[in-house]
Amino acid sequence: MIQTCVSTSFHYCKGIITQSSRWFYVSSSQCASKKQNSVSSSATFRKTSQKHLQQQVINSQQFFKKYEAGDLQKFSQPKNHLNNVFQNLQLNFDPTFKYFSSTNAVGRIDNNQMVFQCTVNITWPSLQIFHGYAFRKKTAEAIAHAAALDKLYTDGYLNSEGHAITMSLEDSDKIELEWDSLSEIHLSDENITEGYELLKYFKENVEPNISKQYEEVSHVEGYNSLEENEPQDSMISDLMTGKEWVEHSTDILENRNISLLRNQHHKENHFKREPYTIDDFKDTIISSLENRVLIIAGDTGCGKSTQMPQFILDSWIKEFRGSECNIVVTQPRRISAIALAKRIAKERHERIGYSIGYHVRLGFQRIQERGGIMFCTTGMLLQGFHSNPKLKGISHVIIDEVHERSVQTDLLLILLRRLLKENTQLSLVLMSASISTQELMDYFKDYQPMLIEIPGMLYPLTRNYLPDSLQKLKLNQDDYELEKLLVPGSYPQLVPKLVIDVIEHIHLRRDAGAILVFLPGWQEIRHVQSQLEKEYADETLLVVPVHSRLSSEEQEKIFEETPNGKRKVVLATNIAETSLTIDDVVYVVDTGLHKELRYSNQKDVSILSTRWISQANAQQRAGRAGRVQPGEVFHLYSQEVLNNASLFPVPELLRISLEHVLLMCKSYCGSETSLSFLSDGLDVPSHKFILKAVRSLERLGMLQVNNHDGTEVLTALGSRIVYFSTAPQLSKAIVFASIFKCLEPVLSICTLLSTGQGIFRGSLESRSENRLVKVGECPESDLLALYNILKRWENIETYNEQIKYCNANRLSHRSLLLQQSIKGLIDNHLLDAKLCNEEEMFSPFSDINTNSHNGQLILGVMLAGVDKILQLQKGLMVSGIYKPHGFLIKTVKGENIKTVSDSVLHKLPETAAEIPKHLLAVNITRDDISRRTVARDISLVQPLTVVLFAGKFLRFIPKENYWEVKVQGHHGISFKVQNEEIGTLLVNLREVLMKTIDYIVETRGLDLNSFQIDVFSNDLIDYVQKLLIQQNNKTKIDNKK
Repeated sequence: MIQTCVSTSFHYCKGIITQSSRWFYVSSSQCASKKQNSVSSSATFRKTSQKHLQQQVINSQQFFKKYEAGDLQKFSQPKNHLNNVFQNLQLNFDPTFKYFSSTNAVGRIDNNQMVFQCTVNITWPSLQIFHGYAFRKKTAEAIAHAAALDKLYTDGYLNSEGHAITMSLEDSDKIELEWDSLSEIHLSDENITEGYELLKYFKENVEPNISKQYEEVSHVEGYNSLEENEPQDSMISDLMTGKEWVEHSTDILENRNISLLRNQHHKENHFKREPYTIDDFKDTIISSLENRVLIIAGDTGCGKSTQMPQFILDSWIKEFRGSECNIVVTQPRRISAIALAKRIAKERHERIGYSIGYHVRLGFQRIQERGGIMFCTTGMLLQGFHSNPKLKGISHVIIDEVHERSVQTDLLLILLRRLLKENTQLSLVLMSASISTQELMDYFKDYQPMLIEIPGMLYPLTRNYLPDSLQKLKLNQDDYELEKLLVPGSYPQLVPKLVIDVIEHIHLRRDAGAILVFLPGWQEIRHVQSQLEKEYADETLLVVPVHSRLSSEEQEKIFEETPNGKRKVVLATNIAETSLTIDDVVYVVDTGLHKELRYSNQKDVSILSTRWISQANAQQRAGRAGRVQPGEVFHLYSQEVLNNASLFPVPELLRISLEHVLLMCKSYCGSETSLSFLSDGLDVPSHKFILKAVRSLERLGMLQVNNHDGTEVLTALGSRIVYFSTAPQLSKAIVFASIFKCLEPVLSICTLLSTGQGIFRGSLESRSENRLVKVGECPESDLLALYNILKRWENIETYNEQIKYCNANRLSHRSLLLQQSIKGLIDNHLLDAKLCNEEEMFSPFSDINTNSHNGQLILGVMLAGVDKILQLQKGLMVSGIYKPHGFLIKTVKGENIKTVSDSVLHKLPETAAEIPKHLLAVNITRDDISRRTVARDISLVQPLTVVLFAGKFLRFIPKENYWEVKVQGHHGISFKVQNEEIGTLLVNLREVLMKTIDYIVETRGLDLNSFQIDVFSNDLIDYVQKLLIQQNNKTKIDNKK
């Protein structure tokens, strides 16, 4: 039988209106007859009496009125909703399920009003036909579609959300039970026996020995004694020369003074430089330094960054004290430090390294003898406090661009204000173009700071705002969506076409001069660069990007002279806002946008979003033009938007997660609480944020808090990790990797993660292609795939072959070289923390990488540090339809998570028959535009990997029909085991594993008689890695790569 639905309100079957029911059954032949009568042409319906036609309209109206008042009133657009139902059915269930509708005029009634009839045919769950009558065509369509929805809902084929129901309740419950079921852990009898033997040996022999060792070496006398055993002098380094600090003889100092004075006389007698407005304040600056704290509020272009340190050095050289004048100048970015050092050395007609040097990550050129100026990044000076905490030998510290208020700058201000009390020979200069000087004056009020305000802007500067700037360039504003760029409070949004057109019109309609364009991020830079290079294939434009992901050499290309016949276009982020003078820049294009990372305490994720810049940022950007000749600025937003912007940027300390910050604080403040230390700063983060970071470091095992007096002390693990520049979670993984003998892959992975820079070329559009490259290396883990790629590249012997490999796989050779260099820095962290010695690190006979083939062990070590787990649900309900090959990723609290398109797990691997239900997620961020939580750098982890490395410890819980092993510290993460024997083994194995790791972290590097413990540790680690290998060989890394 074919079920045919007929509404008594408006359906006519064989001339009889069925009053008793709205639905009935007819045979197939009757259905054919019905089609001829009820689904006929409009001519047939015109024969219907006007009285009956009027009744149809009345019945339709009555039905629709009930529909709008009933359960389905939320489906206020029935035509669209029914269309969506069948589109979903066709896409996700069965493409043969369709529906058709047609609408015709069928006659007039007494008042000569035209009546329209809409006919709807649906093929799911069976062939059914519906009609609707009304005086308006759209109303008739709404009634017929509503009748179809009403019937489907009444018969249980639509749920309360209006989604199609395609399976029985029994089948649905079965699937949900599968989703909620626990993964089971199996161990062989051989593994169980070996495990219990290890546990017994630990209890009887190793644990008493560990207790004995702890009695001999307490925590305070333990790892920290590694430093105390060394001579105090070896801990002090000369921050100018990089050598060990020693007191020089009078002869050496006098010889240096003579050399510096001779060089200065030669410079003054033979060379002249361009004047700066700061020259008029030279004498005032020198005399003001007697107060020890000087604040320079200098407008852009006044010359403060290049001349201020030279004024001080030159005055000391003239007094024959040049060797005693050792000035450290901090810059917020590598490119600024290097560029300023080279510029000043050139001004002084010296080679770099004579009296001017620099020290940045991955690069340095120190001065050979004391007496000079050392430019460095803020982070480098903070590191210098570890090896020279009193800044011995430093006469002046100059903090440039203090208004940027990075975390490192704020911490440095705290340390320097405290140090001024202890080191009475130290003077401090704070320089900025825009910060509220009163705030700094109040902060250093105990030292009666002097304030000097210096004007800048040697040349006229024209600033244009939307929409007037478009008229000046003869651009039609109707060609762009400008609403969000004109209205204050609008969500910031880049209009790439507008940026490109403004650049092109400046190029075509303005005099010679370079163009500096400020864009929010790297992807925007790449997009604009590719469009410009495509448009100007004749090479009349020289497009030069500048971004922190580029090497110092590539960044310095912005200072090179532009070839004749070309115009330079510099595409930059806010890296080019400060301290840099690109001599030939005449025009600035300011999008008013920048990328900013903000931490959400509520969701425990970082949110990277595009935001409006502050008024101070806008002033800095404008100041890049007009430095050497009259300039012009095109702000791609309205004056009203600027007036509505904040005066200054939000200090980084107030908007990021604080775990790494607190660890840095503890390396300087000892047992003083983090809150006390940070409360000494210009701005103090909320107590809630600080407390959460403290609790996080406690969970990581890096910080111990005394609940009675509130004091905080670094644990042995924390004392090791303060040497690392990587995030605490990644640093912990590196420490564990050195113990579990898989250092090389974990070190490579953590390097790739810490830089935040990808190894692939191309833009967002090429992410799917990048994914395929990664899938070819490891379809179950982004981390292992990236390591495999990096290892293949490192094992290629010749440069040409490396380039060929990069081109074939869309890799950036430059980025891979950078990763290799940074990995070398982290190698040094391991040596500094005494986790390894050089022989272990570099000897081919070392066992530190014995287990580097074990993919799940590597992921377990990463999990021990990161400790972020997501759940994978195989099978998916899409608008009520079950897709067995679909999948869903969610947090343990049930929040849905999206993956980035270049993740190997953007689609599930087709090779694995049984896919684990848990994922390691290194990076989880919130997309501020789509409001979606996105995971990247994710990996499938097997149940045993989670049990041995996630959370704090395990609990063993008997259930009705099975035994449950629960991971403490992770809500909802549990596993099923076959019997009590396995559960007990896993709980005790995890406990012994953690005790052994704690001992190794506490004592490694000490000269202890621990042969028995060392042998057991090796046996235990071998056992763990064997269990993980047997669990899943598919994640093993190919050693041949």
